[in-house]
Parts: sequence; C-alpha cells; structure tokens
Amino acid sequence: MKFRPGTILTLISLTITLFLIGFYLILATHLNKLEDLVNEKTPFVLELKDSLVQQDILVLEQLLQSRPYLIASSYEYIPKEKGLKLLEKEFGQQILSDTTNNPLNDVIRFNLQSDFITSGKVNGLIGELLKMPQVRYAYFEEQQVSSLKSNLKNLNLILLISGLIFIGISIVLIYNNLKLILRSDRQMLKTMELVGASPGFIKLPYIKKSIQIGLLAGSINFVVYIVLFIYLNWQMDIFAQFFDLSITIFILIFLIFAGLFFPLVFSNVLINRYIKMSESKRFL
Repeated sequence: MKFRPGTILTLISLTITLFLIGFYLILATHLNKLEDLVNEKTPFVLELKDSLVQQDILVLEQLLQSRPYLIASSYEYIPKEKGLKLLEKEFGQQILSDTTNNPLNDVIRFNLQSDFITSGKVNGLIGELLKMPQVRYAYFEEQQVSSLKSNLKNLNLILLISGLIFIGISIVLIYNNLKLILRSDRQMLKTMELVGASPGFIKLPYIKKSIQIGLLAGSINFVVYIVLFIYLNWQMDIFAQFFDLSITIFILIFLIFAGLFFPLVFSNVLINRYIKMSESKRFL
C-alpha cells in the first residue's frame, strides 16, 4: 500500500492534533507551578516617608523580615539615590539636573510566598502596613497577576477546544482516506477473499500503515517539543524553575501511544465493516 496524498493529509492533521493535545496537557500540568512562580516573582513595594531616621527603618525591616510569608532572599532596601540611578540607567540618560531635588522616596521591596497571595491576605497586609508611621504607600500588582493567570487559563481552554476540533478532523480524514484506499483496492480484496484469506490477513497491511502513520505523527511531535523546550530553556531563565521534566516526558510518550491508538482503532473498525459489506455496497 503506497503512501498516498490522502495519507499525507491524514498524517499532517494527526500531527497537529497531537501537538495541540500535548500543549494543553503540558500547560494544564504546569499551570499551578507557573501561577506560583508568577506570584512569587511579583514584588510587593513599600514607599517610605521622608525624613525617617535609620532607627525607624531598622525597626520596620526587623518587623518585615520576621514575617514567615516574606521570601527572605528577595528583601531589598533601595534608598532614593539608588532608585534615581536605576531609573537613569533604564532610560539611558540623566533625568534630573544637579540642582534639582530628588522627588523619589526610599523603597523597600520584597516578594511574598504564593500560598499567602492565593489565600487572599494581601489586601489585609497592605492595610496593616499603611498604618505604620514609616510607610507612605504600599502596593502589589495583584491585578496584573490575576490578569496573567486568567489569560493562561483562557489559552488552556482555547487549546482544548482546538484539540477537540482537530480530533474530529483527524477522524474524518482517517475514515475518508481509508475508505478511498479500500475502494481502490476492492478488486485485490475480492481476490484475497476468493482464495480464502482470513480477515486478519486482509487487514494486516492496512493496520501496518496505520501504525506507521501514528508512530510517525507521535515521533514528529516528540522531536518538535524537545527542540521547543531546549529553545525556551535557552531563551528564558525562569523556564527551568517551573518546568517539570518527568511529567513532560510522560506526556510526550503518551502522545506517541495516542498517535498509534487513533488511526489503529478507526482503521480496524472501518476495515471490519468493509469486509462484512455486501459486494453491491462496496461499489457505491
């Protein structure tokens, strides 16, 4: 049985289907880790009041660093002079003249543990800190975090719907492609039946071809995903922080088996139906 144009179209459709299913599964299994990472990478910022003495700042620092929900390694005190230099470095030019007073405030910046953020206690923390005499303003980009998490969930839903659509397309293509092949081979199949060939012997070459298509589609996806992960790991420093290799390898192996399952099952069902079909219906 030749590798015909219809078979190539079936291979392309099945490959896209497996890719979308794989992307959905990988994103779904990593979504919680990704949310935790986004939460813990989003800084909580305190702007301090002017004219604070060093002792006032030390008291506030000790209070903050004693809190269990604060990630200690993320704590950073940024005097307004350093803040101005950081801004000038970012913009690539001097912002204020030498005679202009620095309008910035001293800042304390730190990150919170993800469990604390998801528990909804951030607003309470903001209210508590604003009551402290050293603090002028406190804010956390919770809206931005929520928006990002919502977008990730929407993307996951889109991938699921797209995957289901392509599963339907793949089923139709596998069915029609195999139907055309069987119709073109009907004289050969009739001859094999006349000489007493068993249904299993008749189905064997078609089953083999289905296995080849599924294995090739799964293998293509395996290679594409490995290349994609290597590229993302090279381009994104945070990629390795939420990427779970063992789960991902399991999903990629599952895609190979899924690639074998779809064409194999539908091919077997359709060929069985064709073998049992009357001679008159085969020519319709």
